[in-house]
Amino acid sequence: MAAFLDKTAAEVVHLAKGSIVYAPHKIEAWQILVFWHEAQEAGLIRPSDKYGIVNLYLTFFGQSLLGKQWKRARQGLWQAVRFSFQPRALIAWREFFGLGIKYWRNGRVGGHQ
Repeated sequence: MAAFLDKTAAEVVHLAKGSIVYAPHKIEAWQILVFWHEAQEAGLIRPSDKYGIVNLYLTFFGQSLLGKQWKRARQGLWQAVRFSFQPRALIAWREFFGLGIKYWRNGRVGGHQ
């Protein structure tokens, strides 16, 4: 958490999403929730930023889906839906689908292994 102390909540979410995508080891869905709670306790995430966890779970879902890791994808999707019952969660879903469309149009989905 010390590495994030000078970051905004949006930057914390962005960096955490990068960790989900580029981590040398697979991050598990439960680790996202632990990270989120620790970030809240450290004051990095305000209650008004709680929709950001949806971003993390959607990133996890997308990576798992692309990797054809169906169980992990299901876990990520379930958690994203579970935490989506808040007004600003729609922002995360809109961003996720927007990036997915860009990814699809660039032909990366078909060529990804």
